[in-house]
Amino acid sequence: EPGNQNNRVSYINYLPLLSGSPTEYTTLYSILLKLLRESGGGPLCVTLDYSLFIKVVEITLQKKLPILPRLRGFHELKSFLGCIGYFMKGSGLEEMIQLIYPEEGTVEKIMKGSAYYKCLRAHSIVLKALFINSEEDKFDRGTLDRIKTRGRTSALWIMYVEL
Repeated sequence: EPGNQNNRVSYINYLPLLSGSPTEYTTLYSILLKLLRESGGGPLCVTLDYSLFIKVVEITLQKKLPILPRLRGFHELKSFLGCIGYFMKGSGLEEMIQLIYPEEGTVEKIMKGSAYYKCLRAHSIVLKALFINSEEDKFDRGTLDRIKTRGRTSALWIMYVEL
């Protein structure tokens, strides 16, 4: 039964169609309030695509709603790949990817995580190149920890490998 806090089974329900635009804050806020009413007051986990996720996060923070917005798996993965690009900026990764994808604008898309398949291909090629050109012949936990101690740049690249 929805709203029963002792119930360990998830409750999935579709809402009726609304006449407002789903990208407007007032429409989203109305939907969130309706979800809370139907659930007995929350807490709720709501899965959204990226454009709605950003707006729902703002609404839940401003209105202090007991709702946990989540990205769909694909958008979550693209966001994660974008984080890798953000943290690795200035490390030489962009230059390595430029060798793989010399087309204008492609590296920027890969670093933001938006060109998903190119992003996966570029990261896998870079990782293979790192291991092929390494002095180490075996990569176990001890080896990675030892490389980390060589300095901040080494630690950053090991973080990249571990992701």
